[in-house]
Amino acid sequence: MRLLDPGAGAGALSESFARLCANATKILTVEIDAVEQDILLAQSLEERWKGIAGRRVIQENFVFFALAELEKSAAFRVSYTHALLNPPYVRIARDGDEATALRKHGIHLTNLYAAFISLSLKLLSSGGELVAIVPRSFCNGRQYQSLRTQILRESSIERIHVIDSRRDAFKHDGVIQENVILKLRKGAPQGDIEVSFSKNSTFEDTRKYQRPFAEVVEVSDESSVFRLADKDMPLRLTGARYPLALVSLSVSTGQVVDFRVALHLRSFISSETAPLIHAHHITEGGLEWPTSEPEKMNALVVDPTTKKFLMPRGHYVVVRRFSSKEQPRRVVAAYVNATTAEFRDGVAFENHVNFFHVNRQGLERLLAVGLADFLNSSEVDDFIRAVSGSTQINVSDLKLMKFPGRDELSSRGTTAE
Repeated sequence: MRLLDPGAGAGALSESFARLCANATKILTVEIDAVEQDILLAQSLEERWKGIAGRRVIQENFVFFALAELEKSAAFRVSYTHALLNPPYVRIARDGDEATALRKHGIHLTNLYAAFISLSLKLLSSGGELVAIVPRSFCNGRQYQSLRTQILRESSIERIHVIDSRRDAFKHDGVIQENVILKLRKGAPQGDIEVSFSKNSTFEDTRKYQRPFAEVVEVSDESSVFRLADKDMPLRLTGARYPLALVSLSVSTGQVVDFRVALHLRSFISSETAPLIHAHHITEGGLEWPTSEPEKMNALVVDPTTKKFLMPRGHYVVVRRFSSKEQPRRVVAAYVNATTAEFRDGVAFENHVNFFHVNRQGLERLLAVGLADFLNSSEVDDFIRAVSGSTQINVSDLKLMKFPGRDELSSRGTTAE
């Protein structure tokens, strides 16, 4: 047995692994490589392991250590039977040395935890196992698509455990999303996947499900989203057969960033302003604009610098990009009737809002009403929870969804009015 522990920290995972191996009668030898960049942690671990055969502390940045190993020929490269990861949740600086080195090896990832998974998987021998506790964000979204592709190409997924608490495992890193424990086996044929859930890392209420691979991984397109459905969460939406493009709809994120146009924001409407739709206007009861709270902004001063942010008068649907963990609904949408007198110059959407449109124009009224009703359905909310463990609803999440046809949405609008 040869274990790789990237970002080993105080060595808790390595030592747990060693204890398990010591109790297993068929394991003859155990070698451990603990890679830790922090010099104090590395020295402390080295002192504790002094005199223990087969344990090595490598005081180095794991990214550079792994890439150096991968540059060696297979005969001289260290090969591991196991990898155990609790990697750092840190964005990779776009122009930093790590990003540059990773790009040279064809790895284009934006967070260190994802890079640790990618590199560890490459260093495993055939049949080797990888277990990682990481944020759930790699399961969907374009920025982690290359990692999902690598996982599916180089390994089989044996189990994914979801920890519902968004702060339990990475509370010191400010991660506001669910965490997962991922188990992969390199080079093995893919079979069914065990998907399990617990409220927190005590695992006291663990629920387990054996899922066919095609139910967990969306293989019908290149996105390969991992869908982790608990209980009766839908893996597909009833009656929703079309991607947005086939329904001739588009979705975008609002272009108005508060701090960049702070001097142009107003809480009141005047002849110099256009309505600004912010996340605080979107409620579970629909759109509440303008708000009477004086500290909340309702309008944007229109001048040559802000005119580019305006959408023409029309009917739109807006979705909040963020929800708090206490809110019962993940998806909150509202219909916007931007045809009344206040919208004479158009409408602006703030950056915490996603909005649906047709080629930068408004939608037909009944289509907009029906679309908002569909997005606010409990089925859509449960579906989003199955594909995303974050409080954030990204444009990419909405683009990956399937929708009913335009006629069906308009019919739904007639009923919902």
